[in-house]
Amino acid sequence: MRRLLSLCFANLLLAMCVSCASSYDLAKGERSPLGAGVAVRPIKPGLFAINVQTNALPIANHSGAAALWKELASKACRGTSFEEAQIKSGEFALTGPAYMVATRYGYAVCWDADLDAADRAAFRRGEFSQ
Repeated sequence: MRRLLSLCFANLLLAMCVSCASSYDLAKGERSPLGAGVAVRPIKPGLFAINVQTNALPIANHSGAAALWKELASKACRGTSFEEAQIKSGEFALTGPAYMVATRYGYAVCWDADLDAADRAAFRRGEFSQ
């Protein structure tokens, strides 16, 4: 019984590790059969809209969505520092309530973003729109 529990736990950890890795482009309408996909859209120099969906799991993997979002933001900002803005996290059921997909959407504002004072103020108030 103990070995079975260990095996189940190991499989759960493996599923959680791979649950947020995806090369499907949500911007093109692509999504993996398990729900995952990503989209990184440049808005202005140094400003990116990033959308992440994880693979479906019995429990939504919000930490995986956040980690993948931050990885994509770091790549978009070429490894420089960035600020997260207007982040929205959520989840939806892929096939009934049994399997949940975690989502995370928001803006990555790179340290060298070309934003004017009005855009920066709008971000601080959470009112920026494209």
